[in-house]
Amino acid sequence: MDPVNAEILKALIFDMKKQGSTIIFSSHRMENVEELCDAVLMLKNGKTVLYGATEEIKNSFPRAKIKLESTHSLEELSALQAVVSAEKSKGYTILTLNSQNDAPAVFDYVIKDGFIPTFTLEAPTLEEIFRWKVGEKDG
Repeated sequence: MDPVNAEILKALIFDMKKQGSTIIFSSHRMENVEELCDAVLMLKNGKTVLYGATEEIKNSFPRAKIKLESTHSLEELSALQAVVSAEKSKGYTILTLNSQNDAPAVFDYVIKDGFIPTFTLEAPTLEEIFRWKVGEKDG
């Protein structure tokens, strides 16, 4: 769908939601699902792997992302037990953690050299949750 018609469709869906309508929306574009839907049902091989309110799913998923500016190398940060993955993006280091509870330990580690980094904790997106759930063998 082109961008103009996509915006028209989004506006129509928002108007219908305001009127109290229930809308069933099927999409592989998780950013659209995240923006438009109050509840999500994720399937894998025809079986439900995740169902619930969109925000509850995002807030309850154990993994978290940290966006930071740091003098530490990707290899050094990847070696931390709490870190699942590390990558560079637009001048920042993006770390995926096992849990939001691991964020304080990672923060303490990156400031140990006296450098106060830009440090933002973010919940995972629905797309990331979908990829993690679909990637699970028993998911």
